[in-house]
Amino acid sequence: MRPPDARALLVLATTLVAGFGTVFRNGFAFDDDILILSNPTIKDGTLFWATLFDSFFAETVNEGNLVFFRPLVKASYFATYQLFGAVPWPYQTANLLLHLLNAWLVHRLARTWLRLRARGALAAALVFLLHPVQTEPVAWISGRTDLMGVAGILGAVLLAWRWLLVPRPSTLALLLFVDLLGLLSKELAVITPPVLAVLVWHRWPALRRRPGLPRRFAALMILLLALTALFFAVRAVALAGTESPEIWPTHSQHTWRFVIPGTVLLYVRLILWPHPYTLDFNTGNFPVVTSPAEVTFLLWCAGCLALAALTAGTLARRHLAGVALALFLLGVGPVSQLRPLVVIGCERYTYFPLIGGAVLAGAMVQRLRLSPRALAAAAVVLLASVSLWNASRIRLWRDNLTLFTYAFEANPADRHKQYVLAKVLLGLGRPGDALAVLHENPMGRFDHPTHLELEGVALVNLGRTDEGIARLRECVAMNMTPTCICAIGMVAIGSVDASGIRQTRCVAPREPVPVDFYTLRVPSLPIELPGGRPSMELPNAPPPRDTSSDGGSCSAAGDAGAGSFALVLFALVGLAFVSRRRR
Repeated sequence: MRPPDARALLVLATTLVAGFGTVFRNGFAFDDDILILSNPTIKDGTLFWATLFDSFFAETVNEGNLVFFRPLVKASYFATYQLFGAVPWPYQTANLLLHLLNAWLVHRLARTWLRLRARGALAAALVFLLHPVQTEPVAWISGRTDLMGVAGILGAVLLAWRWLLVPRPSTLALLLFVDLLGLLSKELAVITPPVLAVLVWHRWPALRRRPGLPRRFAALMILLLALTALFFAVRAVALAGTESPEIWPTHSQHTWRFVIPGTVLLYVRLILWPHPYTLDFNTGNFPVVTSPAEVTFLLWCAGCLALAALTAGTLARRHLAGVALALFLLGVGPVSQLRPLVVIGCERYTYFPLIGGAVLAGAMVQRLRLSPRALAAAAVVLLASVSLWNASRIRLWRDNLTLFTYAFEANPADRHKQYVLAKVLLGLGRPGDALAVLHENPMGRFDHPTHLELEGVALVNLGRTDEGIARLRECVAMNMTPTCICAIGMVAIGSVDASGIRQTRCVAPREPVPVDFYTLRVPSLPIELPGGRPSMELPNAPPPRDTSSDGGSCSAAGDAGAGSFALVLFALVGLAFVSRRRR
């Protein structure tokens, strides 16, 4: 390693410790409980090898809800658990080392493919390393999927640079192996071929002069595409029969596509201004449109068209800004609701797209006419400020109580966060606090039997046994909807209308409800309950709250509509101005 590169690596390592050192105060949170603490496949070697190429959530409570193919990440959890057990610091150390590796690879990408000088390349790597949106995939142990997947993409394109200049069989074999590792870590790695194509286009005037390089590039693209096709074939065979249910983010299979332009602009906004933090974006804190004629949707489309036009124009001129924007769009594409998921967006999905923003920042720093001392002083002040900002974000991932207390306070309309927080409080022996949380959003109890179940358990733990049993017996899921939204003696009939919206009607049954109807419990609830169903004054509940009509305003997301559009448009105009070539 040359001295300048060694110094850059030392600066990155020191900055990583300063910016993310507080992560070791954290424990396991969120999906860490499912994927590590309660995952039998990483505790038993026989079960691990039997399920290695099954769904990522195989043998866990999310097995039927989330179907991903990430055997390499599962293998990393297995190895860490077998060596260290269920203590968080080894997992956190692995995440930090992977993040440092990716920052170093961004530095090498800027130096080789993008021809930035040492100052600009180091600035790009530092922005990627310390940007506030990176706290989620780095501080959260289960964010390792993004770290490993991006490492595979960056490693493959850097090895491609070496092989295109000096075609050695060992380099080609290592390139394909690294790309395969990325594919086995996260499906995002399917973008390696188009990323490489963008980089080669950027350097084509210089590369085409080398003898045989066009043919080598064509052969390499064929190999990478064949490897990607093979990955999809193996994935289809491995996951056959384990399809996840389609959970429409807008609760409608006909309107969810309308959020795609808004999601793209959301990620632009997160890179430009990632504040305030929100765990994820869904219908509770993101504007949802139901018609292409709505003003919000038209603004989103205008912003995306402006972004696409700027990308195409600068990329056609082989300008660095075009490469950066193309890297952003290629990274956003696979996560912008191209398939139904209940989550519209979250910060961990910006891990690869941020590379584009980091490259632009590095190019701007390279153009600054400041003395090395002045630039170093400004960098120290800026990095120290961002490190303090990140420390407050990292603290949110300390444990489930800290994370979901913040998430629910930031977005009280999110009934999932309400349920998880109440469940965490109940597990900590605080049933009174759990009950108070459940009562903060009473609409949740009419939509989810699990809320009523949790309320019943909390009441029993508080000594209010009769009330608790009443809650536990009140809600039975039938006909696509919970019966607890109806008055006593009525039953719920669920259906889906032409637009994909769930409709519920409370009707009188043809025959009286059997006495044992409300004793039909799921296995997690008591099988036998004393007495008959108690008389409760429960009128027909109002229909579930339609979050698509309230504009999605929330303190956690800020103004994600016109305000985000204005911010993004301002950034695009500024980028277009600075990217013009000097005459």
